[in-house]
Amino acid sequence: MERDASIHSAIARWALQLFPPSIRAELIAERKMAHRYGVSVDATIALGDAGVSFQRSVLFDSIRTRLATVDAGRAICDLEGNEWEVVFEEHDARRVVLQRGAQRILLPHLQLLSTNVDTRLSVFALAAQHVNLPAEDVIRWQNALARGPLDDEDFGFLTADLAETPIAVMSSISQEVSRGRASVDALVPCSARYYERLAGICMDDMTLEAYRNEVLVGHVEKLVAWDTAEGLKWALLLASHVSISNLIGAASIPTEIWETVLEWSAHSGDLVSRVAGLEIGLVKFGGDAPARDALTALVESVTTSSGKDMKERCKLFSSLVVLVYGRIAEMRIFATKPPFWRKLIAVAQASLIERCIRTAPNELNGLHDWANQVGAFASHAQLLGDMRLEPRAIPELFTSQQWEQEIYGRVYGAANCQQTSVTTAGWAPKLLDDVDGSLRRHVDPLRAFLPGPLEGNVNPPLEISSLQRLELESQLLVRPLSLDPFRVLCNATLLFHFPKDFADKAAEALADDAYQLSWPEDEGESYALLAGLAIAAAVSRSTRLAEALFILLRINRRFRSDEINVRESFRISVMACAAYEDSEQWCKQIGNVLGEIAYAKISNDDTQWLLDITHQFCHLFPDLWATCGRPEGALRAVLKR
Repeated sequence: MERDASIHSAIARWALQLFPPSIRAELIAERKMAHRYGVSVDATIALGDAGVSFQRSVLFDSIRTRLATVDAGRAICDLEGNEWEVVFEEHDARRVVLQRGAQRILLPHLQLLSTNVDTRLSVFALAAQHVNLPAEDVIRWQNALARGPLDDEDFGFLTADLAETPIAVMSSISQEVSRGRASVDALVPCSARYYERLAGICMDDMTLEAYRNEVLVGHVEKLVAWDTAEGLKWALLLASHVSISNLIGAASIPTEIWETVLEWSAHSGDLVSRVAGLEIGLVKFGGDAPARDALTALVESVTTSSGKDMKERCKLFSSLVVLVYGRIAEMRIFATKPPFWRKLIAVAQASLIERCIRTAPNELNGLHDWANQVGAFASHAQLLGDMRLEPRAIPELFTSQQWEQEIYGRVYGAANCQQTSVTTAGWAPKLLDDVDGSLRRHVDPLRAFLPGPLEGNVNPPLEISSLQRLELESQLLVRPLSLDPFRVLCNATLLFHFPKDFADKAAEALADDAYQLSWPEDEGESYALLAGLAIAAAVSRSTRLAEALFILLRINRRFRSDEINVRESFRISVMACAAYEDSEQWCKQIGNVLGEIAYAKISNDDTQWLLDITHQFCHLFPDLWATCGRPEGALRAVLKR
């Protein structure tokens, strides 16, 4: 029997090497599987920037011995053979330190290895309270610690649980940026549990309204119950929509705490927190004396940063959103979640990184360019694919220029709704008046009221009048067709609600005139027109307009190939495919448009780009392999010639 067990263990260890590292780690973490096949794990622990590594079993056994015997003075050797002494922090016996001459390394949480149950529970209670560990996880680990000392693997699971909290991640990011460096793994953790603790757990079929009412209300209450002022600061990270600001502002919080939080937001807060602080403060206090100084500082922080400084901040912020959203897309940890929620956690994480950068002593040079380089490709592909579910959330809404207008628009809208309070407090010249230096001078009335980052599936706020619709429909009957009704449709589709039947009529008009549009002389306008029609088809869910657009693109590739290049043609086509809300139909159309471009005569550079974007799309949306596999093979074959 022992021989059979040994063989099974050897086979299991061999088989584990066949799996990718992430899957192998999950299998090893499954305790029943490990026990059944006699698989045990010993890890190497690298202690931060000290450049010191230990065998986990050796280190933990030495810690246990030191905790159990006050006078234990045995040295422990690192992997290079250097001897270290295990001691306790002089002013805090709960903290374990490795000491070698003048070099000291603090080891957090290692008192949890103590054989004394009271020590384990008290140390854990402090650690859990500090990082705001969720109540259900606190109870689970309290029960485990009460049963007896943790083995090496359970201790690893516990410390990982404590590390995958917003407080711990913010501390880790702050340490990283304070050294003047940044890595993707440090800035964007690969942990679904972490993001759910940051923003609450969103179900796969939730809308923004349902998430706000069923998840965020309770999430904000828990944050405030943990620590009122700090909890509010964490809640403000999530205020990427005005309705969430209103929800946070509805919390019953003493005025003096609000004043402290608003003051902090003005001087140390990220962009989202500043906007949300103004929205909440203007509604909650107006120009009242208790919070006037804090709100004045907040108004100053927004208006004095208008112009070049705001452009630079939005440039950095937008690149951080791109980095986070692209990384989350690549990891596919929330592939089934609604796009608005993935965008919300991307904005929240980007805001968290921005907070850490603002308080760091060292400047991270080139962070904007690096973040865009790392995240742009995956982020853009994910945003294009998200349009199937949220057609109004086009990728252009996530540029730095649009973030700038989103911020200005929200602040101006909040001030406009509280005109009396703003005027009484003396803030009108900075916020509402059309004078030099005011916020109003920076607001682009059109762009400021385009859909926000979470409004991709929210109906446009405005309706076209019956008179306007009749005029547009009459223009569609004129032959030859004029570009005017199509320009209106393109320019207004994100702001006004155009019924599906109007988009269908536009498609019918194109077909009736044999798709003979009088193309604009400006090549840039040709792209804008076709991209606008693609967005109109997606927003209205008009598959007929999408099919008409595919024909226009074929004509353009055949007779006007110098105006719309391969990459622009593919991008326009993918946006138009969002008219097909059904996943199967969407995949079919993506495969069709990819095939049309892939089988055409294109340059090697375009072929390589098309192959790369195909691989990216199929990674993000695996169902596409069924319809894109053949064009992908054709692209690979061309490159191998």
